[in-house]
Amino acid sequence: MAEPTLTDEQLAEKYGRRPVGAVSLFAPFEWGYRCPAGHRGENITWSEFKEHIWCKKCELDYPVADCPMQRPSWMDPTEFKAFVARLPFKPKILPGVDHSLELLDKAEKRLKGGK
Repeated sequence: MAEPTLTDEQLAEKYGRRPVGAVSLFAPFEWGYRCPAGHRGENITWSEFKEHIWCKKCELDYPVADCPMQRPSWMDPTEFKAFVARLPFKPKILPGVDHSLELLDKAEKRLKGGK
């Protein structure tokens, strides 16, 4: 599926495709990204197209620059500011801290019988 204004063929021509079988160290939500509609966590992943995020709920590829970010809880404010400064675009930064990774860790521990 394409971003709202381009077809898959146009996206591939304009941005290129990610290499088949390429593995990213971090998913977009681990960096604090969410889709423009607000979906996050396992609902978003890196798109097959470079510079894009795929939202499973919206079934759309969104340019990374259009996806808002919130500082992940594992990254201190100085680190996050430096990370954002290195991006080739100025993302919309949401206030507060995204604790979704901490919540996932707690849920996983509970499922394994820990507290």
